[in-house]
Amino acid sequence: MTQQKNVQLIKKLVKEWLEVFAITNNIPLLKEGDRLILNEKKIGIRGSKGGVSTNRFGIRETKESDYDYLIFSVSELEFPQTINELQFVLLERSKLVDLKKTLGTSDKSFKMDNHYKFINFEEFKSDFQNNIQENMEYFVDEVEQLNSFIKEQMATYASESYDEGTKKMMNHYMLERNSTVVRKAKEKFEEINGRLFCEICHFDYFRVYGSLGSRYIEAHHKNPLGLNGQTTTKIEDLALLCANCHRMIHRIMKIQPDGTYETWKVVLQKEINN
Repeated sequence: MTQQKNVQLIKKLVKEWLEVFAITNNIPLLKEGDRLILNEKKIGIRGSKGGVSTNRFGIRETKESDYDYLIFSVSELEFPQTINELQFVLLERSKLVDLKKTLGTSDKSFKMDNHYKFINFEEFKSDFQNNIQENMEYFVDEVEQLNSFIKEQMATYASESYDEGTKKMMNHYMLERNSTVVRKAKEKFEEINGRLFCEICHFDYFRVYGSLGSRYIEAHHKNPLGLNGQTTTKIEDLALLCANCHRMIHRIMKIQPDGTYETWKVVLQKEINN
């Protein structure tokens, strides 16, 4: 019973640290069964009842497809109180696959230190952060994602036509958006303001939705591409808005097509205040 409590305590300490890590670094976090999903990466936690020299783990029933990373942790103390009292091995999916191949069908339990060296918390934290934040980007708003999807579909079907009474060829024209300038605008806004929020109503996705809303905001082109066609967009040409204000700005633009973003912004703010 003492050994079981030891394993539960180890896993609890690791889980709590991961939750703090997600909040501190503004990384989206979701809980799915015994997994945590950080930045869309599936994280599993394994604890052992023994220390570095006596640890025993079992992964025969572990499906590699269920995890992007597995954290193995042990402690030389019977009842560790802090994350610093643990030692770690971090295995990405490819290393987990290799380990399972090495162990073969004989894997009932094995000593991790016979295959990978345990490291202290500071080394693990640095290694984990480098892995989990690799290629991390700000969320792209749903309109941009839809644009990308439609573009791919039209590239496939643009030359096709189908008989239903009469033949009809439909051509679609799309305005391409540069995701780099959008990302840079969000980075600059967060650097100046410390967080992302709507420029008009100050709605903050992170404060309302927690880690799920981390780094989410939509980018609005102050100078409509539909009117100006191909152009060079600067960071200053983008406004960061919540989904509601973004849609309402576009409605105002239809009502007052001769206006500017600043005049549309004033109109919308007055409506909100009323």
